[in-house]
Amino acid sequence: MASSGVEFTEGAPMGVELANVAGVVRTGERVLLLAKARAHFAAELAGVLALGQAVSSIVDTGAGVFIDGERFDYGVDATWGHLARPPGIEVVYEPTLLLYYEGPVDFPAVTLVDGPLCS
Repeated sequence: MASSGVEFTEGAPMGVELANVAGVVRTGERVLLLAKARAHFAAELAGVLALGQAVSSIVDTGAGVFIDGERFDYGVDATWGHLARPPGIEVVYEPTLLLYYEGPVDFPAVTLVDGPLCS
């Protein structure tokens, strides 16, 4: 979170009582504007980003990653866990329900996660 550049504090907002919660991160971010984010990263990474390219082999040597035979210092798995999934492990998609309510401008947004958040 710190490396994202988004300002945040740890702990529940004043007046919000939470029980059986492992941690709380407070931030002013409300919604990620996907079109703007895509445009930003496409522009920033124009010379080094390959989108929509089929990959046939990935080899992690510990000292680098070889993708289709080309060496990189790092590889970013953007497959939502499909790349590193061990053979024989079933992928389960859990339904998600998002509810948006109109309310006071300074009312806190709360995201509850039941179990490990892998994304």
